[in-house]
Amino acid sequence: MYRPYICPYDELLCLVPQGAHVLDIGCGAGTFLLLLGEYCKPKTLGGIETSSSLVSLAQSSLEHYSQKISIRIESYDGRRLPEWPGNYDHLFLIDVLHHIPREEQRSFLQKIFDSIKPGTKFIIKDIDAGQMFWCLFNKLHDLVVSHELTYEVAATDLERILTHIGFRINTTTKKRLYVYPHFTITCTKV
Repeated sequence: MYRPYICPYDELLCLVPQGAHVLDIGCGAGTFLLLLGEYCKPKTLGGIETSSSLVSLAQSSLEHYSQKISIRIESYDGRRLPEWPGNYDHLFLIDVLHHIPREEQRSFLQKIFDSIKPGTKFIIKDIDAGQMFWCLFNKLHDLVVSHELTYEVAATDLERILTHIGFRINTTTKKRLYVYPHFTITCTKV
């Protein structure tokens, strides 16, 4: 309920053209997918999530849009991506990377790169470890809410990793909402 107040969804929605095929990796209960369905008129919406209860919630929440939009939301094991994400032209990874252990982040991003077609846009929105003081608020939030330790990465470090993997960085933006230091990196598989 409160997530849209602390996550810059409005800026992320502006990155999606009408008629796009959009996949949200780690879609949770489908909040971003609902916003896309309501405001962006995508042709296809997809979501993958490790929690089967959240997948069920997202599926039921998006049922209203299934008359106009092709929708596919499925569970996955968090390690091996299904093959079908390659059918999408816009992939989002919103506040997921900092939940993946640091030593596994690069290989996870490599799997995404390997699974998509050239020209696909990949948008990562996460918490910026480069703003260490503000990043502590997110660490505390996730410890209390998710009971998890987090592994935030600085936006500049992530740009280097993505470039090394083979992505072309298009834009990087930073924005702090309340105490949360966000960055959004938009890149393309070349």
